[in-house]
Amino acid sequence: MPTVSICVPTFNGEGYLVECLDSIVHQTFSNFEVVIVDDCSTDASLTIANDYARRFPNFRVSQNSTNVGLAGNWNRCVQLSTGEWIKFVFQDDIIAPDCLKKMVEAADSGHLLISCARDFIFERNTTLSDKKFYDKHERYIEDTYARSTTLSANEFSDCLSSNIGSNLLGEPTVTLLHKSVFETFGLFNTWLIHDADNEYWARVGTNIGTRHVPEHLASFRVHAGSTTAANMTIRAARKKVDPLVIYHDFAFNPHYAALRRRCRATRPHIDFADEFWIRAYDTLIADKIADTLAHGDAITANEIAAVFQAYPRLAAANWTSKATATAKRRTRNARSFIQRACAILVP
Repeated sequence: MPTVSICVPTFNGEGYLVECLDSIVHQTFSNFEVVIVDDCSTDASLTIANDYARRFPNFRVSQNSTNVGLAGNWNRCVQLSTGEWIKFVFQDDIIAPDCLKKMVEAADSGHLLISCARDFIFERNTTLSDKKFYDKHERYIEDTYARSTTLSANEFSDCLSSNIGSNLLGEPTVTLLHKSVFETFGLFNTWLIHDADNEYWARVGTNIGTRHVPEHLASFRVHAGSTTAANMTIRAARKKVDPLVIYHDFAFNPHYAALRRRCRATRPHIDFADEFWIRAYDTLIADKIADTLAHGDAITANEIAAVFQAYPRLAAANWTSKATATAKRRTRNARSFIQRACAILVP
């Protein structure tokens, strides 16, 4: 059994895949396998992957019979891995030669969730606002681990609750996870199209904590053709549903029981059930998701409807835009209205 399974999920990534795989080949740590899972690419990604598999015996390639989507392909990589540890390296990204070596060494501390600092590769079409966003996030992570490179489960929960929605680790390419983590806490949530990694770090970190390696051992590429960029533009309406799914899990998923206990004990305390209903109301009305369902393009509307079907509380909150707006005008407390209505609609 290899110590590390390097998971490379691919989908139409021919532009940067060679550079990505070369960075893996040149690792100073040698006891690893590479699991490349292609999600029905229409470019040369599969050809490139198979070429590396022919040249390197520790490379394995699989192709999905149907497109399973972003998080679904991450999960497939994990399921096909045989290593003790899971190391994601995304098709656009690269890792430093000592990345595996130093992250495996950090794992000797007994932590099962490890992250490292990362650099950014800004392609020429990167906007100034995107650069500022990622630079700000990098400073946030540096500040989070400035006093200590480890966070206990309670400390992780405190950081998360003080800056809800923040990503305390970064992108999957910066992480190393013990395979048992997926057995204990499940796989990535496939109902999330943009924040599946952020939610998973929260799900695991609030239960077992994390360790951070402050060295820059990975590089995350920012470019207009990435999935992240697509979610910000052409899938913006669908992306608005992701925070509702996350808040729903914060409020009701058993894996977040420790986070809820911690937040109830702090001052000011956070009631995630209240936060969920408020955000559901705001998203459906202020962000016009209800209008998208009623009058938007069929593909987006069907995707959102599928999420609501999987999360009955969201389906209960999905009244028509006009009726909900009228009710909001007639009540002084929108939260109270949402809670009363959903108490009737959801057993």
